[in-house]
Amino acid sequence: MGSDESWSDGGVVYRITVFGNRLTLEMTEPRRDDSDDSGGVTMDISRMWHRGQSGAARLTIVSRTGAVTIPCPLPIARRLVTRWSATTGDSVGDDRLPMKDEHP
Repeated sequence: MGSDESWSDGGVVYRITVFGNRLTLEMTEPRRDDSDDSGGVTMDISRMWHRGQSGAARLTIVSRTGAVTIPCPLPIARRLVTRWSATTGDSVGDDRLPMKDEHP
């Protein structure tokens, strides 16, 4: 059961699909329709958390190959972290728990 979330920030459109512990992140700039690159990356999530108290948040996604932090509305960030942490995937249970919200 996959879940999609989409939003835009500063002209960049973000789309995240979470399926178990697999996440696909697409970032596209509408004004660059001439590009052949889809701007998407698929990764196996090892950790995910968000920072922020209201409105805008920062969503951090960590995989075996690296990490990315992107701007994300707080309600969407909370839903993504909740969905991911509720899956069992192929990882050890303790590694599946998100970090507690950190407020800057």
